Amino acid sequence: MRYRPQLGLGVVIPLAYVLPAWCLQPLFDVPADTIVGTGIDVKVAVGASCLILYCFLPRRTIPLKFVPADVAVLALMAVHLASELVNRGPLGLALGRIYVEWYLPFVAGRLAIQSRRDVAVLRPLVAGLAMALAAAALVEAFTNVNVFEIVFGARPVEGFDRDVRRWNMERAYGPTMHPIYFGVVQVLLLGWTSLAAFRAYRRQVSPWWILAWLPSVLGICATGSRGPILAIGVSLIVAVFFQVRRARWPLIGVLIASSLLVSTQWNSLVSSLESWANETKQADTKIAIGEEAVSQSGTRNRLNLLEVYRIAILRSGLLGYGTDAVTGFPINVPLGPHEAETIRQVKYIDNEYVLITLRFGYLGLVAFIAMGLASVGQFFYVANRYRGQTPQWLCTCLGATTVGVLVTLLTVWMPHEIGFPLMWTCGISSGLLVAHIKGDLGSGAHR
Repeated sequence: MRYRPQLGLGVVIPLAYVLPAWCLQPLFDVPADTIVGTGIDVKVAVGASCLILYCFLPRRTIPLKFVPADVAVLALMAVHLASELVNRGPLGLALGRIYVEWYLPFVAGRLAIQSRRDVAVLRPLVAGLAMALAAAALVEAFTNVNVFEIVFGARPVEGFDRDVRRWNMERAYGPTMHPIYFGVVQVLLLGWTSLAAFRAYRRQVSPWWILAWLPSVLGICATGSRGPILAIGVSLIVAVFFQVRRARWPLIGVLIASSLLVSTQWNSLVSSLESWANETKQADTKIAIGEEAVSQSGTRNRLNLLEVYRIAILRSGLLGYGTDAVTGFPINVPLGPHEAETIRQVKYIDNEYVLITLRFGYLGLVAFIAMGLASVGQFFYVANRYRGQTPQWLCTCLGATTVGVLVTLLTVWMPHEIGFPLMWTCGISSGLLVAHIKGDLGSGAHR
């Protein structure tokens, strides 16, 4: 009431989605090894309440102009609904999932930033939130004390050991159900701390902010998850690509050369990743891929997913098998005799692109990728029109970390702990583009 309704969304939603995933009101039964999707959690309850309240508050604004990411999200929602109907899923449950997974976080992000003033208010808040999460991760890594469990009760064990060590430290779970989820959330928030550092470098805020990115990086490392750590490097490369025009062609050349090098040194690279995560003993175990026995490890299992689920992917068609078929592990999709035995050992589909193909088919995969590319493209477009200004740095940082997360989804599926902040960030990309078109991001736009 004191400021503007969109700032209420912008302030409350990030606070809600970093609260523990296990704080929820169960509504229905799911497989015993998971609590994901069993009811309404804090971020859903708060987000839904805020969107309803937003419609009735004075001075609300609802930009109705559609931009590419909006169209891609609508397409993804339509495919989701069609898939559930074709696979005879309950209509009411399907509509609820569509609202919670896609619509709510995307629209909340789209409404949160509608002008340059909104950026000024949210910037220190989200950056401070990111550093607080990083501090919690470091405390957990070195003391094995999860501060969220002290306040909100013990985290349920969901198919993983409660305490997992890597690199001589405890892997930090934070408010999520797995360390890699916590790492991915912090990668998305790294964009905000990097923005604070950019502004401190330009002497626009206190010089102390120039180190804001460091806690975020350390917090990501404290999760002991390789995917989010590698996402830091990906985000840095993309940020340079966004920010420095003269570096773009050299970076493309380096990317091509690196791809060729990786293809020639593939086995050595995989062995190095296994050694990095202390998986060398696990790699001595064999699993069947078709009629061939191959080494098993966390790294190799991810690389073998396409082959393990090849038959199911080929038969998934345009609309896939629906949500119920891929809920719980092992999933209920058609497999060959060898693969059916293998998934008892390789239960988890640690690749969102494989999982969404099985769930929503080829159309779902295309729509999901289109949403990610459209969101990154919108960040890139706006960044190029505000050279040397805050909107450019904001779009550079958020676009770069979004790319980092989209790459990381090759190594992990997308639970709600990841999906909510990712969709919120994609929504921000649409909000910024609409604000640019309306001329609300400040002077200096090149229309």
